[in-house]
Amino acid sequence: MGERYHMVCHDCPEEAMGNDWETVSARMQRHEAETGHRITIANVAPLQVK
Repeated sequence: MGERYHMVCHDCPEEAMGNDWETVSARMQRHEAETGHRITIANVAPLQVK
């Protein structure tokens, strides 16, 4: 199982899921710049290491 990131805006319904940190982070930064909204990204499926 790999990484999975969930982005959520605290000020509007915008949210996204993705496997790639760079893509989700870029979307967050773009939304923040366009709207001034507050965003959180969480890793919702951490890599399992045995």
